[in-house]
Amino acid sequence: MTTDKKLENDQRNQLLEIIHNTLQNLAWENHKRSTELLKELDLTLPQGVVLGTLSGLGSRAKMSELIELIQISGGTLTGIVDRLITAGLVARERDEADRRVVYVSLTEAGTMKIQAVQQANRGQLNLWMTGFSNQELELFNTLLKKFVSAANSPPEDLPEYPELLKSYDLTGAESLRPTGPGQPEVGNMNEKDLPDKPLVSKEKSYD
Repeated sequence: MTTDKKLENDQRNQLLEIIHNTLQNLAWENHKRSTELLKELDLTLPQGVVLGTLSGLGSRAKMSELIELIQISGGTLTGIVDRLITAGLVARERDEADRRVVYVSLTEAGTMKIQAVQQANRGQLNLWMTGFSNQELELFNTLLKKFVSAANSPPEDLPEYPELLKSYDLTGAESLRPTGPGQPEVGNMNEKDLPDKPLVSKEKSYD
């Protein structure tokens, strides 16, 4: 590797580290603000996620769809939905043709609640972007869309993936571990290392 190429790679790595830290700070600030905002509207963060997901799905969805999209267990979702029903924000019903299928839908009060959340989120975004000119907003949007597109793409579709793959040992138990000096060794797991009882209990299934 030439000196110029090494300097370019070092600079890129430094920039990526800065961006990584910035994204972490942004995620943390957004989490704090979202929690505070939802608390002001008498909602918890999980309840807000369920209401927002229902709104994005046209106000009605199967329990199984919510479980898959939100990535939580059936038992956890049931508890959240129970509390939202008590608050009058959602309704739950079974499919008349197949009683195993359970639907959750926003009530009128639930729709008004999620609209209030969305309005508050837009207000927060406007506040954060106050110092940006229209040209800066256009550039920010272009770069953000490019970033989101890359994040949503399978790794093998990215042009840098073959080179990135070379820096990882993808064989056996050491899959996805970076190789090179200073990296810890990963021992092979034997059957005796497994717990006597399953770590995950069986959850009630929803169709």
